Amino acid sequence: MPGKERILIVDDSSTMLSFMESVCIDQGYDVARAESGLQAIVELKRNPSFQAIVIDWHMPEMNGIDLLEKIKGDKRWKNIPVVMQTGNRDKADVLRGIRSGAYFYLTKPYTERDFRHILICAVEEYNIQKRLRLAEERMSSDITPFLDSGSFSFRTFDEATVVAAWLSRFSRKDNIAIGLEELFKNGIEHGNLRIYYNKKTEYLEEDIYEAEIERRLELPENRGKYVKVDFERKNNSVDVRIKDMGEGFDYEVYLDFSPERVYDLHGRGIAIANNHVFDSLEYLGSGSEVIARFAI
Repeated sequence: MPGKERILIVDDSSTMLSFMESVCIDQGYDVARAESGLQAIVELKRNPSFQAIVIDWHMPEMNGIDLLEKIKGDKRWKNIPVVMQTGNRDKADVLRGIRSGAYFYLTKPYTERDFRHILICAVEEYNIQKRLRLAEERMSSDITPFLDSGSFSFRTFDEATVVAAWLSRFSRKDNIAIGLEELFKNGIEHGNLRIYYNKKTEYLEEDIYEAEIERRLELPENRGKYVKVDFERKNNSVDVRIKDMGEGFDYEVYLDFSPERVYDLHGRGIAIANNHVFDSLEYLGSGSEVIARFAI
């Protein structure tokens, strides 16, 4: 059962607000309601410590996309995952929402089960970012100015978080660690542990994803598998080369945002890394190796 994370729900329909509030409470979340974008801003200014925000696209005074852009443009709130709910499936609008910072989408009408799964994933996304920030803060001394290159090897998500946080110190951009961790985790789960897209969807829906990761890590055939990361400073940028021990995958499908996958519980990490995080992202060969470049 989740802890007392706080969810902000924003909708001009009292019926939808009551429905969402009921699901949030059943999941063990605290919840705040807003009937418009302007009311949502008031709530955020009053107490910005939300772990997720659910926004309706069509609202009076300030529509959902305008509210989303305002949230993502404010340093106090920009790291809070936002779920956009809409009855509009137009691809151009969907992509606009994603590019404005919506991490999850829900198309009306949706079920209680759909909403619950999206909430869990949004809160977990917040917690991932929080763990990365804490990992960065724990690194008391910074030796990155004295390093030109180096290597890491790791097997687990926790180890990937530490390496991502450490490498992000080369950059002043605050989402480098998030982008690196997405690539590292893809190397572990998809490359080394062979958890492919449909299986991950199934595990997330059944709420057994983390348990399955741990189970597969302990299988004899996986104990010797690791992700290798090499980094090299080049003038004003850093190249991070990530190689897993898998067979690769059809990476081109995931480099850009797909309206067809936007309603899934996952599948956006590589597109976000490619379009919003790194200066360049280059997959090599079959896709088991990738080079991410970012400015110092």
